[in-house]
Amino acid sequence: MDPYQQNQPNPPYPQGGQPPQPQYGQNPGGQNQAYGQGASGYPGPQQPIPSYPGGPPQAPGARPQTLNYAVYLMFAGAALGLISGTIGLIFLDQLVSAVVRETAQQADPATTEAAASFARLTLIGTFVILALIGAGLWVWMAFANRAGKSWARIVATIFGVIGIISYLWTTFSSGNLPITRVLNGLLLVVAIAALVFLWLKPSSDYFQQQSRR
Repeated sequence: MDPYQQNQPNPPYPQGGQPPQPQYGQNPGGQNQAYGQGASGYPGPQQPIPSYPGGPPQAPGARPQTLNYAVYLMFAGAALGLISGTIGLIFLDQLVSAVVRETAQQADPATTEAAASFARLTLIGTFVILALIGAGLWVWMAFANRAGKSWARIVATIFGVIGIISYLWTTFSSGNLPITRVLNGLLLVVAIAALVFLWLKPSSDYFQQQSRR
């Protein structure tokens, strides 16, 4: 027998001669670890992940989804306004023809061509300017409300009410083209929905939080 081994005391290990293994959640010193890892790197019980029935709560100051929907609808209104203006330009010849016929009844044929050119330029300029102004207002209000400006919501509401009245008139007016009625009907729905989302409680709370900063 090796004299060195003979002089060594027997370790107080249980049967089998193996040191006891630390249990899960307990470090070798015997202290239970409630969360995370033990002192010697042994993992303890993991903290349960909380569940939220309505989704995780938003961070303070985060933009609510209702306001995001309103902004998306405003961008859609800008696109529909440009489409409506483009279609108006496509059917411009029909409007010019009506003006030319009315002018020809009261003037000689020599002035008919000049009147047609003037009417065409006037209508083209009117359609382009109105379409650009309308789209620009939609985009401006979208970015301003997205930033949480309280004045922007009030201005958007005023523009929205004016637009709703205008879209109602153009949608149900008998003198407009069918495609124009459809587009203005869509613009009417977009304007109403955008105003509703702007004034829902999550959006109102967000505007109040932004105004305090």
